[in-house]
Amino acid sequence: MDEIEDIFEFYGSNSEAEAEESNLEDISIDSESDDISVDEFTWTEDGEYLPEELLFKAEQVGFDPAFVDNVADQTPFGLFSIFFNQEMVTKIVIESNLYCRQQEEKKGVGVRRNHQWIDTTMEEIYLFLAVSMLMAHVKKHKMREYWSCDEFIETPIFSKLISRDRYWQLWTYLHFNDNEVDNSNRLHKIKPIVKQLKTKFKEVFRPYQNVCIDESLMLYKGRLKFKQYNPRKRKRFGIKSFVLCDCKTGFILDFLIYFGKQPKGDSSGATGTIVMKLMADYFDKGHILYVDNWYSSPTLFELLCQKGTGACGTVRRNRKYVPNFPKKLKKGEIVAKHTDHQLAICWKDKKEVTMLSTVHHSSMIPQEDKPSKPLMVIDYNQHMGLVDKSDMQMSFSDTTRRSMKWYKKLFF
Repeated sequence: MDEIEDIFEFYGSNSEAEAEESNLEDISIDSESDDISVDEFTWTEDGEYLPEELLFKAEQVGFDPAFVDNVADQTPFGLFSIFFNQEMVTKIVIESNLYCRQQEEKKGVGVRRNHQWIDTTMEEIYLFLAVSMLMAHVKKHKMREYWSCDEFIETPIFSKLISRDRYWQLWTYLHFNDNEVDNSNRLHKIKPIVKQLKTKFKEVFRPYQNVCIDESLMLYKGRLKFKQYNPRKRKRFGIKSFVLCDCKTGFILDFLIYFGKQPKGDSSGATGTIVMKLMADYFDKGHILYVDNWYSSPTLFELLCQKGTGACGTVRRNRKYVPNFPKKLKKGEIVAKHTDHQLAICWKDKKEVTMLSTVHHSSMIPQEDKPSKPLMVIDYNQHMGLVDKSDMQMSFSDTTRRSMKWYKKLFF
């Protein structure tokens, strides 16, 4: 089973035995095994920490010319079809036609207002996707208003492209996988699409040196076993994903959809397992990973260092092996401690900030009209937040509706 299948196995399992031990919410973020000895984290304030220089080994960065320059149709559609190629759209065509027949056998012919289904085609599905994305730029309160003949709200382009009833049929029977095969995996409904997109993201784009991992929450308030609640997010309810992003461009390199189950963590802990999965294809190339305090730990950073990958991030003081710092610091004061491979600092700005890094030193950088800041804080602020930028860009093409099923909403 290849790596992608392993991820599906981990994040889509429904085993009750795993549920008892492996629910991500039940795993303490500080739960790390003792595979790495405490002696390896002997922190000291003596001397200055000098990080090992990382040699970035990427021969080529950015978009792969083999996928972009050789596209015969140098148009938005031509570039779009790199990701949604004929193979993927043909899969949607087959499964949508099959799903309609299954529904007719179950409920009788004429399931949708006695409008007989005509098998869809690849060209029609591309048209359907184009119309759906156009809807995001022409906001209306109800779906039927896009085909309204009222002169005050009329938008003729939609009726010219596709009829209202046909669009609604395609919307109703849009499907991505056969319901009658093994569907024990929670990702089953959309698994082929997710698998192909993850593969394409990795093939088409080669990241620059700096990458980051963060959470993304897709708003969804319907009934769903793996729906998450995060009060810190603007969209508090929804489907959570862990996203690996290129810091220079914001391009999504890989992602994991959280489906309520998590394998037993390795020595880096539960959150460390997520990081190791997402970074698996980018080890030993000299990349620098930026993460927030939900992922950071000395154990994880040590493992990344062993795999030729730098790391930087905020860290919680109660994490295992994090050194003790004074409880009260004066504004602008910094305390630095280090091991052979890591530097930990505690710096007081408006609040106390605790950070870990394997690629920075503890120097302070002067700021215009502001107090000096540690170099790692400046770099962290510059490189984190790209996942939020990706979420913002996706919101520009938001075509979802209130009653949409979760797998269709996730697809769009």
